[in-house]
Amino acid sequence: MKRIALGLVASLALAVPAQADPKEDAGYIVSQMMTQENLSGAILSQQPLIRGALQNQYAQMGIEISDMDLFMKIFMEEFLGSFTAAVQSDMIDLHLEQFTPEELADYAAFLKTPTGQKLAQNQPVLMQRGSEIGQYHGQMTGQSIGPKLAERLKEEGVVVTRDKSMMDRLLNILSK
Repeated sequence: MKRIALGLVASLALAVPAQADPKEDAGYIVSQMMTQENLSGAILSQQPLIRGALQNQYAQMGIEISDMDLFMKIFMEEFLGSFTAAVQSDMIDLHLEQFTPEELADYAAFLKTPTGQKLAQNQPVLMQRGSEIGQYHGQMTGQSIGPKLAERLKEEGVVVTRDKSMMDRLLNILSK
């Protein structure tokens, strides 16, 4: 009887699929979805903003960069490698916080399917275009809410400048 029970327990144990380590699954997911190529899509769409910020920063220090295109090329190459490594490390931890071990296993398994591979392959385009779409609509929305913003500032008596003439000028600009 003991042999039958032991045999049943052993066969049940073998029938249960072994679960991978959640950290390994999270690492695999991040290695597929947060590649340097994927991250570069989002970062490159922000390159004009980064360029402007760097130019302003260096100008405040009295430094004028004569070949900003070459400087940005080298900057972005160095930036993306370090940035990717830092993001990947933190994203593994984030995945471990946000998903159960079973969900991580399912997600990792999905990424091994043809559809999952296509998602991972198209991630750079999705991130870059998504960032561009968000930036465009953010600018358009920011520009279009001026009149509503001015109206609320007036109605609620909110003053966001040090003197009244500056506040009147701000309200006039926003109302257009």
